[in-house]
Order: sequence, then structure tokens, then C-alpha cells
Amino acid sequence: MSETAATAETVDTDDATAEGLLQVGFGFLSSRVLIAGIELGLYTELSESGPLSADAIAERLDLDARRGLRDALDILVAEGVLARSPDGYENAPATEQFLLPERPEYVGDFLALAGERMYRSAADTTACLQTNEPGNELDDDQTFWEGRVYETDESRDRFLDAMAGLSCRAARRVAEAVDWDDLDRVCDLGTGKGVVPCRIAEHDPELTAVGVDLPEVEPHFREFVADSDAADRVTFAAADFFADPLPEADAYVLGHVLHDWGLDQKRRLLERAYDHLPEGGRVIVYGTMLDESRTENLFGLYMSLLMLLELQDGFDYTRSECRAWLTDAGFSDVRHVPVAGAESVLVAER
Repeated sequence: MSETAATAETVDTDDATAEGLLQVGFGFLSSRVLIAGIELGLYTELSESGPLSADAIAERLDLDARRGLRDALDILVAEGVLARSPDGYENAPATEQFLLPERPEYVGDFLALAGERMYRSAADTTACLQTNEPGNELDDDQTFWEGRVYETDESRDRFLDAMAGLSCRAARRVAEAVDWDDLDRVCDLGTGKGVVPCRIAEHDPELTAVGVDLPEVEPHFREFVADSDAADRVTFAAADFFADPLPEADAYVLGHVLHDWGLDQKRRLLERAYDHLPEGGRVIVYGTMLDESRTENLFGLYMSLLMLLELQDGFDYTRSECRAWLTDAGFSDVRHVPVAGAESVLVAER
């Protein structure tokens, strides 16, 4: 190989490596543009109107920065959020399914919460890694729930809406994937607005379901459940699931719950579920569990790091780690129930 060819090869390789690193480093711009589309109502406008030019979008959304808008729209095209044709810009299929507020699997509230709250916490990632302290504004004696989530009616509404959107698709998949035939009553711990008990009760008309959460959540739960076809079989129980007795049930569901807590609390919650279940009862754990190599489920890794930024002690985990905790708590026949997407589901019996 000539010196000229070797030099060219080195330059090409270096440029490719640098480009990849730069794209990762500037990924925050992709995030902000995606969320700006939610805040501006872009995706709803495109869904209602069909393809639009950049100028037509600027006019309909009352935007002045037309040059910047074209850049933003083309970033969304490059990211697969929008599609572009001679007719203009339009929503990609996933955007139509998940970023329109009227859709049952809408995740826009969760993304908006990420842009408003989690984005600021993430700015302190370096300090969090150095100190193991959350990247938020809580006082020393405040908890995440007291000082952030349930501090005001507005923050509580926003958080519960965000979690409902995140849980909707997973709840449907769990309801369809798990065998409920020999169960009579299911209890969802950390239920929020009640998406999980509603979806399970709607799937199996023989089941009754109860959602457990803090008292402040009950009005939001009742409002959401009232629209369900299974409303007469879904109830609410106000409780601290670490301190108060758990409602009687044949199965406990822990969805997007275990990752909020440190290892000792994770183990304690599983032990409490075991102690409250009858013989033959089940526990169903689902969430963004990490793959065993910790390299493939990138969203799960994001969520795990977010627990440090927001909660300090929480973290996500692999299926094998969760399986070990379930076994240590006394459960047997721990099995993985395959579902699509970033979620994993484990079912274990008492």
C-alpha cells in the first residue's frame, strides 16, 4: 500500500469514528426537536391536515423561525419521526401511533416530562457520577415523591399522565401474555391512574382487580377507571406498600416499580408480596429489564441511569438478577414471558 493510500485510509476511518461520536454528543438536539414537536402540536397538525410544506407548517403553528424550522423538520425526517415527499412533511407510522394525544398508547406526556424535568437533571450527570447524589433540587429531608411528584396538583397530574402513557402498551401486552385463568383477584402495586388493573380486568371478565398507591392518587385513579368497561370490577386501595398491609389477592403485579428502589427495598417488596400471597399465588414483575450483556436495551440503560439522576438508590436490572431476588424471597417456577419491545415480564409462583 502506498503512503498516500494509507494516509487516505486513516483519514476516512478517523472521520467515520468522529462522526459517530459527534452524533451521540449532539443527541440532545434530536431529543429537544422531538419534544418541541409535541409542545408545538406539530404531530397533531400533520395528522389532521396531511402532508404540509415547511412554510405551511410555520403558518399553521404561528412560527417565525422558518429557516430553523426547516432544519428541525429535516432532523425529524433523519430520525424517522417524520417522512418527507414532494407533497411535504408528514408523520411516520410510529408517530401516528404514539405521539397523538387521542391514541391509547400516547407517550407524548412522558416525553414532555422528560424534556421539562429529566433533561435538567441529566445536565448534572457528571456531578451525580462523582457524588452519587441525585441531580435535582430536593432538600435533604425530601423524597422524590414528596418533593417532586406530589408536591402540587399540577406536578402530580403531569407525572401520572406521563406514567399512564408509558404503561399503556406494556399493560396490554402483560394482560394478553399472562395466563389469568386460575386467578380471581389481582393487585397492582404502584398503580398510578390504574392502567394495569383496567387492562387486565378488561382482558379477563372473571377477574376483579385492585390498584394500590398513595392517597393523593385516588381521584386520578377513579377518573381514569370510570371510562373502563371493567370499572365495576376495579377498585382502589390507599397504602404505602412498604409499611401497610397489602390487599388480599391471588397475584401481585409490580410494573415499572422495582427500579425505583435500592437493592434492599427491592428485596423487601418481593418478600412482602410473598408473605401476603396464598399458596399457589403469583407475582408478575415487568419493566425495562436489561439484557444480560447490558448493551442491547438502550432505553433500559437510559431508565436505569435516570434512577440515579432522580432517585439516587434506584436502578434497572437484568432478568437473571430479578430471577435471583424472586428465588431468594421464596418464589419458585420463575419464568420469562416474552413480549415485544423493551419490556420484560417475569412470572413466579408462591
